[in-house]
Amino acid sequence: MTDSSVFSLIPPFVVLVLGYLTKRIFLSLGVGIFVASLISQNGNILLALKKAILIFYGNLELSSLYSFNFDFWSANNSLICLFLFTLGITITMIHSSGGAQAYERKVRSILQTKKQAESASLILSLFLFIDDYFSSLTVGSVMFSLTDRFKIPRAKLAFLVDSMAAPLAVICPISSWVAAIVGFLRDNGIREDAFSPDTKIIASPFMVYLNIVPYIFYSFLIIFFTWFIVIRRISFGYMKKHEEEAEKTGNVFYNNPPRQTYFNKKSGSSESTMADFLFPIFFLISFIILGLLVSGQWSGFAGEVSLWRALRQSSAPQGLFLGGFLALLINTCFFCFRGRIRVFQLPQQYWQGFKMMLPSTLILLLAWTLGDILRNDLHTGKYLGNLFVSTAMHNTLPLMFFVGSFVASFAIGSSWGTAAMMFPIGVEMYMSISQVTAPIAVEHLPLFYPILGAILSGCVAGDHISPISDTTIMTATSTVMVHEEHVQTQMTYALPIIFSTGVGYLVCVYTVDLGAWCVFLSLFSSVLFGLTLFHLLNTFAQKGKSNYS
Repeated sequence: MTDSSVFSLIPPFVVLVLGYLTKRIFLSLGVGIFVASLISQNGNILLALKKAILIFYGNLELSSLYSFNFDFWSANNSLICLFLFTLGITITMIHSSGGAQAYERKVRSILQTKKQAESASLILSLFLFIDDYFSSLTVGSVMFSLTDRFKIPRAKLAFLVDSMAAPLAVICPISSWVAAIVGFLRDNGIREDAFSPDTKIIASPFMVYLNIVPYIFYSFLIIFFTWFIVIRRISFGYMKKHEEEAEKTGNVFYNNPPRQTYFNKKSGSSESTMADFLFPIFFLISFIILGLLVSGQWSGFAGEVSLWRALRQSSAPQGLFLGGFLALLINTCFFCFRGRIRVFQLPQQYWQGFKMMLPSTLILLLAWTLGDILRNDLHTGKYLGNLFVSTAMHNTLPLMFFVGSFVASFAIGSSWGTAAMMFPIGVEMYMSISQVTAPIAVEHLPLFYPILGAILSGCVAGDHISPISDTTIMTATSTVMVHEEHVQTQMTYALPIIFSTGVGYLVCVYTVDLGAWCVFLSLFSSVLFGLTLFHLLNTFAQKGKSNYS
């Protein structure tokens, strides 16, 4: 099966239903992969099994490790998985050394309320904007022991972590997202060379990205409303049940504790200080930034490009792996030198960190496998994109592209994969509807920036609440909670913000000629609508008011 059709929606639907009914993500993804393979092979069971196994094996990218060329640095999936293991080991050592407990003791003397503890998590995320994987994995693992002290449910912490990771990275011009977006723009004919036969729109891809950023409404709204939820103590829906249970009993997992917590809160030396926490984190952040610069061929490391350009063209998988590996070596020496971890304890520490990350790595591989089949064989994203935008009128294009990208991203669990599919649809359709001839200057396409901003908003929003999203999986791992619980509780707060984002794109069409005022009026309308929704939901929930504060 090569043409996209309604049958391409069956596998993600199966994953959602099974995940909800069984709470077993491995089973849900496995069945979803088999169903997707079965559809792609027209019902041939043997061919379906063979295809699923081959794609899963391909995602391991082992051939790059033992091939004749030994093309290790091109094995992006393997590099991400190895980074997860190095990060898991580093996190394990920080806890075992007592560094996390020292941080908790220090910060606990400053933080007095739940609001302050939750705010501390958001502030830490602000400093880790350079990559959404890095942010979602680091913040949760660092903060959960502290938030447990204040009886903040793990589901709430996971929401705070996940809501700041990708939404923040996509709007920061030196994050790992920039290179991908600029690449998508260049691939779809946005170039400075007006005489190139591949040029459709005359503009600098990077400058186009900068002009798109104000129109990525979902990122600004989710960040704003996450802070609003924390400051105003908003609580409703399934998240409210988690918060009430934590407040009454101290059970931060509600009725679904994780199968293994990995960390013993009483472990670690009583002599540990803040240095045992801050230095490992500092090494990790510093080496990841250096890793990104090396992968971007910065001239400071025998490369040929400037610092700014190196960050823009860096490879996130390469940078994360290189930085994580070097940081692991340095942190191992650091803890051994300070006597916090003995040399003979290192094998146990490494094995514990490996075990902690193994489930999420396997889930990630399964999610990648399902996403590959949906994207490359069933063309689910293309089908959904065409389904939503084919009937769109000119004055609803941004809204329809937002909805189409959101549904596609939710279905395949990949924001970058959705963007790669939706950008060509958006560029071609808008130019066709506008009845212009390529190449054309971007100034003559007033809805161009809002449409691409709507696509990226939909990509981030759909990925944010998708059960097969990699960042969703990583956040659940870092906060040590059940993945399915994170998905369900996160939807409670994310859906009203998604509806509010849609309002912004409706207003945007009618104010696009006002320049900067267009962005202001659109976001103002979204915020006003969102505040109304949150007020109504919170007021209704307060009929069963608790002492959560």
